[in-house]
Amino acid sequence: MQKTAAEPDIMINVGVSGAWYFEWINANMVCPNRHIALEYYHKEPANLPDNVIWIGNTASNMVDVANESTGTIFAGQVIEHLWASELAGFMLEASRVLKPAGRIIIDSPNLGFGGFG
Repeated sequence: MQKTAAEPDIMINVGVSGAWYFEWINANMVCPNRHIALEYYHKEPANLPDNVIWIGNTASNMVDVANESTGTIFAGQVIEHLWASELAGFMLEASRVLKPAGRIIIDSPNLGFGGFG
C-alpha cells in the first residue's frame, strides 16, 4: 500500500484525541518534520512525539499558525462534528494558513456535515 504524501515540513492535524493519532499518521502517511495539533476538547497528552506542537483551539481558530505556513491539513473524523459556522471558519482559516497549492485531506464516515444532514 502506498502512503499518502504529506507536506514534508509542517502538517496541521485538526481534531486530535490522543498521542495515538500521530502513530496512525506516521503509519499511514509520510511523516512530516512537524505536526501542529489543533484540538480544543481534549487535553494535551503527556506523551506527544517531539515533533508535535499542541494548540488548544477550535478548528476555526488557527490564530497561532502563520499565514501560508503549511502544505497539508488533515481533518480525520472531525468535520462531521462541526456546526455550520465552525465549518465555515475552518475553511477560511485553512485557506489562510495553507501554502499556495496546499491541500486539505478530510476523512468522514458521515454524509451530513456540520449538523446539515
